[in-house]
Amino acid sequence: MPDNGVRTIDLTNLASAEDLLAHDGGTLGMLPLASLSTRLAASGALADRFTAVETATSYASLLRPSWAALAELAPSGIGQRAEVADSDTGSHTDPQSSETVDNAGQYTAFGTGVGDWTWLQPTGLSGKLTSAANLSDVADPDVARGNLGAPSQGEVAAAAATAQAAAITATGVDARTAGVLGGDGETILVPADAALAGIEELAFALSDGAGNLGLGLSPQGEVILRQLLTLGSLRGKGYEVIGEETSHAFALADGSDRVGFAVTTRGELLVGGGAQIGGKAADWDFAVIDANDHVGFGFKDGTFHFPGIGAETWADLDLRNKAWSQAMIQRAPMVQLATATYNTLMNYGQSLGEGNETWPSLSKTPQPGALMVGDNVDNLTAASYTAMGTAQFNPLVANTHDGTANLSGAEEAALTPGDQVNGEPPVIGLTNGLKLWLNRRGLSENDGRNLVAMSSAQAGRTIAQLSKVNTQDGLDRWGGMLDGIQLAKDLADALSETCVCPIMTWLQGEWDYTTSNGSTNATRALYAAALHTLFDDANTDIMAITGQALPPLKLVYQTGASYTRDVDANGDPDLHVGMAQLEVVLARDDAVMVGPIYPYTDKGAHLDANGARWFGCQMAKVAAKVMAGQAFQPVRPLQVTASGTAITVSYHVPVPPLRFASPRVVLAAATYADRGFRVTSADGLTTYPITSVEIVADTVIRIVTTTPPPADALLWYADKTVHNGNGMVFDSDPTLAPELYDYVPERGMYAGANIPELVGKRYPLHNPSIAFVLPLSYSEF
Repeated sequence: MPDNGVRTIDLTNLASAEDLLAHDGGTLGMLPLASLSTRLAASGALADRFTAVETATSYASLLRPSWAALAELAPSGIGQRAEVADSDTGSHTDPQSSETVDNAGQYTAFGTGVGDWTWLQPTGLSGKLTSAANLSDVADPDVARGNLGAPSQGEVAAAAATAQAAAITATGVDARTAGVLGGDGETILVPADAALAGIEELAFALSDGAGNLGLGLSPQGEVILRQLLTLGSLRGKGYEVIGEETSHAFALADGSDRVGFAVTTRGELLVGGGAQIGGKAADWDFAVIDANDHVGFGFKDGTFHFPGIGAETWADLDLRNKAWSQAMIQRAPMVQLATATYNTLMNYGQSLGEGNETWPSLSKTPQPGALMVGDNVDNLTAASYTAMGTAQFNPLVANTHDGTANLSGAEEAALTPGDQVNGEPPVIGLTNGLKLWLNRRGLSENDGRNLVAMSSAQAGRTIAQLSKVNTQDGLDRWGGMLDGIQLAKDLADALSETCVCPIMTWLQGEWDYTTSNGSTNATRALYAAALHTLFDDANTDIMAITGQALPPLKLVYQTGASYTRDVDANGDPDLHVGMAQLEVVLARDDAVMVGPIYPYTDKGAHLDANGARWFGCQMAKVAAKVMAGQAFQPVRPLQVTASGTAITVSYHVPVPPLRFASPRVVLAAATYADRGFRVTSADGLTTYPITSVEIVADTVIRIVTTTPPPADALLWYADKTVHNGNGMVFDSDPTLAPELYDYVPERGMYAGANIPELVGKRYPLHNPSIAFVLPLSYSEF
C-alpha cells in the first residue's frame, strides 16, 4: 500500500510516469525510469532478443516450426534445416532435432537449369527491413519477395529462360511453341504417346517428368486429356468417347454405351438419362427433351413451347379455334331456300336413307304444312317414281309398308326381328322438324309454305348404281329420283302454285366401304370424284326441272358405325368413304355434313325407328341454320400436333365445350377408355397404346400414348378395328328436338328400346364428332 494509505488496486491509471514502484532486497521504493533502462541493458535480456531477430532468416524461423513440417515443405537436398547466423560456419547440434548440421545458412533453392541449382542466400530480417516506416520495402513486389527470402520476378524469368534453352539443347524441340509449363524441375515436351495420333507438337501441354501427358491442345484445336490422345479415344472415370462411326460428334459413354455427355453431329447436347438439349432435335429449333421424347420446353418456328402444350397454351389454341368457327358460320351456303308454295325435300341414298328396318313407324301426327305424295313417302319402284295410293299431296305421316301396302299396328307387331321393311325414313323427321321451325319463325301455325317429303332411296346400292351414269348395272335409278321431283312439280303446276327443291339428302356409302357388292369407287379419291359428279348432275337436272335459280342444299350424313372399314380397295389404311364425304362437303358451296350416325339407336346396323327419326330431327336443326343464313359444320378436327407421347387435337365445336358422352350401340350406351381414339403407324399395322384422353380446353383434346409414335403416325377416331365405328366426343348443343322418344312394344318395338333415360323425353341434339383418320401433322391453320 502507498504511503497515502490508498490501496494499490484502487489507484488511478496513469498515461505516463516519472518513477516506478520497485522492490530490491526486501525494500519497497521508487525507481526512476532512467535507472530502469540502465538496469535492463545491464541484464542482457534485450540484447539476446535483438540478436535473435537480427540473425533470423525468415519470419517462419521466429515461430520455430517443427522440423517434420519443414522437411515436408522443403525439396530433398535443399541444404540447411536449422536457423543460425549467416556468418556461422562449420557445424553444430540443432537444439530441436539434436542433429549435427552444417551451418550453410541456405534456406531457399531455385533451379537455374536442367539439373543445375543455385542456392540463394538471404540475410537476416534486420538487413531486409531497414525501417519499419519504409513502405517501399513491402509495396514493391520484388522488394517484398526479397524480404520474405523469395526470388524476385526477374530471377524467376531468368531461370525459366535458362530451363527452356537447356530443354531445346537436350531434345531438339523448341518447347516454347508448345506452351511449355515447368514445375519442380520438370519440363513438358510433346509426349511420346501423342505421336500415336499423328500429333507432332502441341500448342499447349501439361505432363509429368516421364512425358506422360495430363492435358494438351493440338494446333488443330483437339483437346487431349491424360494419355488419351484426341477426343476420339477419350477415357476418364469409366467413360470413353464414342467415335464418329456413330451420330455423335463427341460423346462420353460407359462400357455399356450409356451416354453420360455427348454432342451430336446435328448440334444437340445429350446428358445422362437420355435428356437432350438444343440443335434440331425432333424438328425443333431448340428443345430440352427427356428420354421419352417429352419436350420440356423449346422453340419451333419462332414460338416458345411449354411442356405438353405445343405451340401455344391451351387457352391460346381454344381462342384460335373458336375464332375460326365464328368466321366459318358467316359463310352460309349459296342454295335454294324454301320460297315456293310447294318445296320438295328429296331423300336419296341407300338402306339407311330408305329407312330399312325402321319399324314400327312413329310419326303419326302431321305438322301443319308438312306433306307427302300419296300414302307414303317411299318410291315403290326404281327407274320411275311410283307413289303408294293416289298421287296427290297428303299430310305427312309415317307408315310401315311391305312394298305394296301400308301395315296396320297388328301387322307391325307380327314382324320378326330383322325384317327388312321400312317404317320411319329420316326424311320424315327432317320435314316435320324444319316445317315447325318455319312456322314458328313466321309466328304462324302454318306460314303457307308446304314442305313435301319424298324418298327415292334404294337399299343396297353403290354410288355408281345411284349416279346419273350407272356404270355398274345400268339401271336408271337416277331417273327414278328425278321423276319424283317432276311429280311434285306437276302436282304444284296443276294447282297453279310454285314448286322448288330446296333440299336433297344424301344418305349412302355403306356399299362403297367394301368391294363385296361390286363397288368400283372404294378408295377416297374415287368416291370423292363420284360424289362431286353426282352433286353436279343433281344441280343441273333438278334446277332444270323446277327452274330454280340456286342449287338444292345437299344434307349429307357420314357413313359409319358398323359399316365402317379401316382399309380401302387397295388395302391402304383409311376411312375412305367417311373422309371422302367430308372432303367433298368442305370443298363445295352447296353441301353440309350433318354428322355421323353412330350415336343414334339402331338394330345392329340399320337405325331403329327412334334412331332414324332422331337423326331426321338433327338434319332439321342443321337445315334451319342454313335457311337462316348460317353455315354449319359438325364437330371435327382442325389440327393435330404431336410432341413425344402427347397428341393435341384442336376442334371446330359448334357449341362448346367438348364433352364425352356415350353413343348408342344396338340400343345400349357404349363407353371406351380411349374415348374412341386409336394411334397407329402409317401403314396401320402397329398400334401405339393410349394411356389417357382428356379435354384440356373447350375445343382441345389431349391424347397421351405409352410410347412416342413416329412422325408419320395416324390418329384415328371411330375406327372399325377397335371401336366398330363409334366414339364418345360430342359438343354441348342444348337443342332439343320437337319429337319425343317413343316406346311402343305393342307394335313390335324391341324390348331393348325401353331406355328409361330416353323414353318420353325430347331427343337431345348434341353434335357428335365425325369419324376421321389424320396424320399427326394435319393442320388447317
